[in-house]
Amino acid sequence: MSLTKSILSASLLLLLTLASACGGGGGGSTPPAPTTYTVTFVAGTGGTLTGTATQTVTSGGSTTAVTAVPNANYTFTSWTGSGFTTSTATTLTVTNVNANLTITANFAALPTYTVTFAAGTGGTLTGTTSQSVISGSSATPVTAVPSAGYMFVNWTGTGFSTSTTNPLTVTNVPSNLTITANFATLPTYTVTFVAGTGGTLTGSASQSVISGGSTSAVTAVASTGYTFGTWTGSGFNTSTTNPLTVANVTANLTLTANFNVLPAATLAYTDPTTGTFQLKKNTTLSTTTHLVLDLVGPAATTGSGISAAFTVDTTKVSWANVAAADAAGTYVQTGGAFTLGTGTQILKGKVTAGVLQVTAAQKGTASPVALNTPLVRVALDLKASQAPGAITLSANAGKAYYTDASGNITATTVIVGTIAAQ
Repeated sequence: MSLTKSILSASLLLLLTLASACGGGGGGSTPPAPTTYTVTFVAGTGGTLTGTATQTVTSGGSTTAVTAVPNANYTFTSWTGSGFTTSTATTLTVTNVNANLTITANFAALPTYTVTFAAGTGGTLTGTTSQSVISGSSATPVTAVPSAGYMFVNWTGTGFSTSTTNPLTVTNVPSNLTITANFATLPTYTVTFVAGTGGTLTGSASQSVISGGSTSAVTAVASTGYTFGTWTGSGFNTSTTNPLTVANVTANLTLTANFNVLPAATLAYTDPTTGTFQLKKNTTLSTTTHLVLDLVGPAATTGSGISAAFTVDTTKVSWANVAAADAAGTYVQTGGAFTLGTGTQILKGKVTAGVLQVTAAQKGTASPVALNTPLVRVALDLKASQAPGAITLSANAGKAYYTDASGNITATTVIVGTIAAQ
């Protein structure tokens, strides 16, 4: 073979080789397909996931975010997986993926703690005193109830901030706790009741009362001629309440019952409007405190004597002589027109236990006279410092008689009016 042919053959072979390497046939080249990987997210016990759990990711790319969501009473701890660097980020985005991955969200159960409530001396508790509480959660309320004579002070315990809240709810429990309700003895105060001038007291005048408590009732009793006014004392609101009970005692107190002097009373009398024999007021002889009463008989009737008995409330008034010049204990006069004729007159007045017995008559034969005139005159004095009010005065039944024109003794009834201090 000649040298020229050898060179041509070699050139042709090189061209064929180059064409084969370039795909031959003279057509265009096709690039290789990109590589992809699968990333799988899995929730462990105690939680769930939000986001796409299975993702196809191009080599070197990133996943979309997936979030680990713990169930109640669990907490998220970490993401783990073969070929994956452990992460504690709750929401995870995996970057630069270069292999298939399975990544697990791990959860752990929250710890449970015991919260124990205890009552110190002087009280009790209501509510659950021993409670199992998941970490970070709250206990149910417990109330400290002080016994009589005690008051609640506070709650204390190691690892617990002292609190005066009652009822107590412990929140965000971080550990086992023992919490004690503390109580203190209530102070005792003395309340002293004093009667001022013009009265007395009924009830306990000196009382020991636990703070916040109440006294028993004390009554202010006005003496004759006085009336109750007010209770006064330092640290006490003036009160007109009677009887008085002091509530919510918080200090020693001295309370005085004050009494007022009553104005001088006068004797008032209203004449009767019925009856044949009547006891009437003698307006000429009466004064504001000295009441003179005349026993007057019926019109168109004659006679020669009269007797009667009267009862009065001697705590308010007393039987008195009609005139200051009368001999002591006389108690009775006859009216100027009741002369009983010319015979010897009998005129008597006697007081026994508040009852006044009076008699006006004539011994022997007498000339009858008209009875519609003051026959017997008596008097009452108002006692000093008497309070206003009605006074009892009555004619004793079966004790009234008169002697008629024929000398007969006849029973009768004497009608009295109304009497009062005012």
